[in-house]
Amino acid sequence: MKLNPDLARDRMVLAAARWLPERGMAALNLIEIGRAAQAPRGSLYHYFPGGRDQLMQEALALACDSGLRMIEKAAVGAESASDYLRNIFAVGRTWLSVEDYSGGCPIAAAVLSTQTEGPAVQHALRDAFQQWEAALCTALAGFGLKAPDDVDVARGVLIAFEGAMLHAKGTRSMAAFQTAVRMAQGLLPATLPLLPPGEEFLRRLS
Repeated sequence: MKLNPDLARDRMVLAAARWLPERGMAALNLIEIGRAAQAPRGSLYHYFPGGRDQLMQEALALACDSGLRMIEKAAVGAESASDYLRNIFAVGRTWLSVEDYSGGCPIAAAVLSTQTEGPAVQHALRDAFQQWEAALCTALAGFGLKAPDDVDVARGVLIAFEGAMLHAKGTRSMAAFQTAVRMAQGLLPATLPLLPPGEEFLRRLS
């Protein structure tokens, strides 16, 4: 999902995605989002006929795409599945500010508000996790991991990643990412061959 910051509509989607980790979905103020995006007053329903739910769905889709890019690009330069997982958590650290620990994962922040959201938003969240898990399985297969181990490792990586993000924000320390990457690497089968990703997978990244 490519957005144009020069367009007021796209700026509203970007603002919503950026504010999700800070405020959660329930506390997002649409008037403030429009003001931050410098959108014409009262333009929400012009740009988003589906209202708040449509804006939230598009913000979550943007966050999902950001995660997918991270999952794919982490394979570049990785010599093994263990290196690949280390790269994922290294990038994950950059989602948080080292100064005040602002930022984070918009998807995880939105999950905390799912009980007050409609089915469309809940579906968008479920779809994001499913896409991330599938992308991780594809990447791990490039390093020799086979089913059913790929699903267990992919799911474990997501759990460790989101847990590290939450712990870091709560403790104002990045130490959780060091623990999380070791936990994720510990899920890899001991028999996994130490080999770089296959050429077909790397071609998709170019």
